[in-house]
Amino acid sequence: MFGIKFRPGAFADFFRYNPSRLLNTHTVIEPFLRQSENHLVSQLRSAEDPKTFANHIDKVLISRQKPLTTKAQDARALVELIAKSEEINNLTDLSNTSGIQPRTIQRLFQSHVGVNPKWVIERYRMLAAVDKINTGQDLRLTDLAQSLGYFDHAHFGKAFKKLTGHAPSYYLSEPADT
Repeated sequence: MFGIKFRPGAFADFFRYNPSRLLNTHTVIEPFLRQSENHLVSQLRSAEDPKTFANHIDKVLISRQKPLTTKAQDARALVELIAKSEEINNLTDLSNTSGIQPRTIQRLFQSHVGVNPKWVIERYRMLAAVDKINTGQDLRLTDLAQSLGYFDHAHFGKAFKKLTGHAPSYYLSEPADT
């Protein structure tokens, strides 16, 4: 088994396929790489190491690469904006910051990212939470939740546990007064 990671917007343009149709599914790779699964498995097995095989797949993909469409570039820019901005906590914030209407953003994410903007925003908020927890500083979960745009500790805890499988307190020794 192997995977290929595309930047936001690139998969849809590269394969002319809506990535949201692949969400939570398993599919064969043949229609995408235009090589039989058996051929790919044979190449993987005969490769000296995984990096050699990865380089082969890179060459196959690069040989078919085309410039990104404006929509793909816009999708990538929006995801990068979410990643860089701590002030974007919801679709309205993203719309206000980018100057793009919310419905346009939703359609763009559906067709070129494969998930909705709320999902992407949530993931980046959780990554920020993990980064702050990993600093080893004394943090109160209530303060952490508010710094990430959550209105209360409970919503933050639920979102964190959904992503990591554990409550934030599992990773953080917290003072008793929270």
